[in-house]
Amino acid sequence: MAIRRPELVFSGVKYFTFDGEDLWLNDFLDLHGIAYIASGRSALDNEHDKARAKNLVSAANVATAQCFLTAPGEHPTAATVPLPFPLFVKPVTGGDSRGVDAKSVVHDFDGFRRKVLDIHENQMSQALVETYLSGREYSVGIFEDASNGKLRAMPVEIIAAPNGNGDRILDYDVKKQDSETVAPVTDAAPRLQLGTLAKAAFRALGGKSLGGIDIRMSHANVPNFIEANLMPGLRRGYFYRCCLLNLDMTYEAMILTIADNGLATRSETPDRTESGLGGEILIG
Repeated sequence: MAIRRPELVFSGVKYFTFDGEDLWLNDFLDLHGIAYIASGRSALDNEHDKARAKNLVSAANVATAQCFLTAPGEHPTAATVPLPFPLFVKPVTGGDSRGVDAKSVVHDFDGFRRKVLDIHENQMSQALVETYLSGREYSVGIFEDASNGKLRAMPVEIIAAPNGNGDRILDYDVKKQDSETVAPVTDAAPRLQLGTLAKAAFRALGGKSLGGIDIRMSHANVPNFIEANLMPGLRRGYFYRCCLLNLDMTYEAMILTIADNGLATRSETPDRTESGLGGEILIG
């Protein structure tokens, strides 16, 4: 790829592992002056660690639920838990709601202890523990116009059926089965609230080109940042549905828009004409 020097690399791969060492694709592409879609490594690192992401957006005055990190034994009694119940417990890293299930909403110390242990044993991760937000849930797709840096926010509401405990949460099984409903946000006031928060969070994390910002309302209907995906899946998931429901954008148009944005960054990278291979786009 470095020899061929394509005009654009269209890939959802974050890194490759060679002989036990990680090679971040976008670091490599930056080194060789090759344009790519989505964000650079620094932003992807910020997004990957959910606690770091929350700290960064909080420092930018973006609302997010109070939280703390823990592992088995670190908070051995109810009195040592720094936030009041109910709480929401999930892995501090990872995507697709892995490690999230009906037991993620905890109402007492026994439930807290069991879920923290479950995440440690099955996800091999610290647990991120947050104040439970009981309101509606949203995903906001973000498109950045590479020509002027302006952001376009595309909110949708994600509605999960109540689980056995009566909680509506996007757990691993709900996402895997694609059983949730995705609906447009039509009222002007919440659209503005969601868009403003999502754009601020995207900027705080250092996002580029495109991404998804997850938001959940508190019991008082105040939007809070949950987490971000700065390299969203480009099949027909949430990001595509954000484009479809907000912009009436076809799948092909979405892909072409992403490619156009990526190609627009070529002016920021060294000239490639000496390779004689101009116009090539690598997809992987």
